[in-house]
Amino acid sequence: MTRMGVSLAHEGIKATMDESVTIKCAFLLEDHDSFRRALAHLLEREPDIEIVGQAGSLQEARDFTLGRLDQIDVATVDLLLPDGIGTDFIREVHRARPELPVLVVTLVREKEVHDWARAMGATEVMTKDVAPEEIVAAVRRLALAGDG
Repeated sequence: MTRMGVSLAHEGIKATMDESVTIKCAFLLEDHDSFRRALAHLLEREPDIEIVGQAGSLQEARDFTLGRLDQIDVATVDLLLPDGIGTDFIREVHRARPELPVLVVTLVREKEVHDWARAMGATEVMTKDVAPEEIVAAVRRLALAGDG
C-alpha cells in the first residue's frame, strides 16, 4: 500500500502520492484497551504504518481477520487474553498465511514462555516495558521482512 491523502488500505485499494512511502498494514490483538490504543496511536504517527484492525479478544480477532488476512503485513499479539491465549490466534493465522510475521508483545518475562511463543509461530517476542520506539522498529522490520 502507498499513502495518499486518505487511507484506502481498508478497502484493499492501492493508491499513490509518493511511491517511496510504502504503507505497512498492522493488526493489533491486545485486551488492555489503554495499551492497545496507545500502541495504535504510536504506530499511526508513523508515515509508513497503518492500523487496519484492532481486537481486544481472541474472538474479535478471529471475526475481524476472517477473509482479511491478505490486508495485513504484520500482526502484534498479546499472549494473555480474556477468552484464550494469543498463540491460538498465531497458529490459526499461520495455517492460513504462514509467511505473515507476528510480533508478540506481552507482560510475561519468562524466557521459557517467549521460547514457547516462538515455537507456536511468533516471529519475535518483546515485553511491554520496552521503549515504544523498539516496538515501532520491530513492527516495521517484521512487515518489511514479510515482503521477501
